[in-house]
Amino acid sequence: MVAVPDGDSFRGRYVHSDGTPSWTGRLLYELVERHGLNRVIETVVVDHPTGWSMIDPAHTVTADPGTVVVPGFGLAYEDDPGRHAWITPDPDGTAEWAYVLTPSGIMVWQNDETWRPRPDLDLGLGAEELEELQDQDDED
Repeated sequence: MVAVPDGDSFRGRYVHSDGTPSWTGRLLYELVERHGLNRVIETVVVDHPTGWSMIDPAHTVTADPGTVVVPGFGLAYEDDPGRHAWITPDPDGTAEWAYVLTPSGIMVWQNDETWRPRPDLDLGLGAEELEELQDQDDED
């Protein structure tokens, strides 16, 4: 889930593929660095309320029915007003990770039967820390 703050909580849009910090988290961080926080929020959270198949700026070809390439961002689901929904931190939901876009950085939350903040993974990380996350994912 890619989210924005909502009072004491957060709400966001579903992202289907590889939501790990070393992939989606890293790519979101790079998108914010490249485009700025406001454009990333506008594009990922506001402009595509049906959600995303994947966040991946390198993805330029749509292979999945019902999706559309968003240049420089990834593969979004085609707009379907019947599927517009905010995803919230429901422990029984399908999201495992949430990336909350804030002016101070990207806060990482993990759902392992209860949502909890993961400040050790918050994305104001440098290249070394991102490489360590990738190495950890490769070991799993």
